[in-house]
Amino acid sequence: MSKIRVGTSRILLVLGIVSVVLIACLIWAVTTYNTEITQKDNQISQLSTWLQGNLTEINSLYEQVAFYKGDNDFLQGQLLALGANMSDALRTIDELEAPLLINISLSGSDIRPLNQTPYLQVSGYIVNLHQKTAYQSQIRAIAYQGQVLTFDTRINLGTITGENFTLVDARVYYSGENLTSWDFQLYWTAVNPAP
Repeated sequence: MSKIRVGTSRILLVLGIVSVVLIACLIWAVTTYNTEITQKDNQISQLSTWLQGNLTEINSLYEQVAFYKGDNDFLQGQLLALGANMSDALRTIDELEAPLLINISLSGSDIRPLNQTPYLQVSGYIVNLHQKTAYQSQIRAIAYQGQVLTFDTRINLGTITGENFTLVDARVYYSGENLTSWDFQLYWTAVNPAP
């Protein structure tokens, strides 16, 4: 029986040692597991904080994009308005530089010499107020005998350079009764017809 006891004691000793080793391994596994869980929790916490920070930054960037888009829309509206203003300014410059003819003391006199053809004496000055040359300058002379149109003709003045004038002394011949009314209109072009 002593052999059985020794055998049983050894088995119990081996089982005791195995139990101690298993308990030690279990304690080690639980401790290691808890440490790893704590590390993973810390890592999750750090990643959550990082993610929240990135989400906050993304939201801030979306707000900036919305702000800049609104600002861009506003600036594009201003750009369109400035373009329209620039077009108006360029048109005004063109108008100010373009030839502008006016008459000074332009008048007509119905002259009826004895035994000669009557005529309308047109006299005065035509002035180009602006800097650019007026080409093909003309006076349109329209005259009536009562309600009847007597003539509608052009008196050619030619070219009048910028900020200059020309003297008008022209005769428009007609036939019939005295003229009862007349009118003068100025015509010109800013484009030189000669190449």
